[in-house]
Amino acid sequence: MFGCLYARGAPVRLDRGGATGEVVAALGGPFAAFVTVDFGSESGGGGIFWLIEDLRTGRLLPRVEVRGRYATDVVVAPRGGLAWIVCNQSQRRACTSEHATFSVRARDSGRRARTRLLASGDDIAARSLTLKGSVISWTERGRRHRARLR
Repeated sequence: MFGCLYARGAPVRLDRGGATGEVVAALGGPFAAFVTVDFGSESGGGGIFWLIEDLRTGRLLPRVEVRGRYATDVVVAPRGGLAWIVCNQSQRRACTSEHATFSVRARDSGRRARTRLLASGDDIAARSLTLKGSVISWTERGRRHRARLR
């Protein structure tokens, strides 16, 4: 899968080392966000991360830890903020169980931004994340919930 900013005219590959065998990616303004796996070294340091790339320059923003096993949905704001839903089960097939737990997390744009936990539980719809302006929303307990992405 590729993303491209027409003004730059150079495609960017978005499926670099997907954590689950599926590509979970999003485009927002000039930014593309996608999952990657860092296998680390013998001394550790690995993990599953979001990479956010500015398609205008090819520059990567600081990577963001997924903080879960399997990302199921993601949105990226035109200023580089990010929100995602992640399945917290130890095996991917368990994510389809009615008892699977999910978390909704957000990371605002900016150098000092921190990852926020917005919701967690077994009643979050895995692919319900949307972005309208700077407001993200997701379905939990059959109702839409909202938070501002800064």
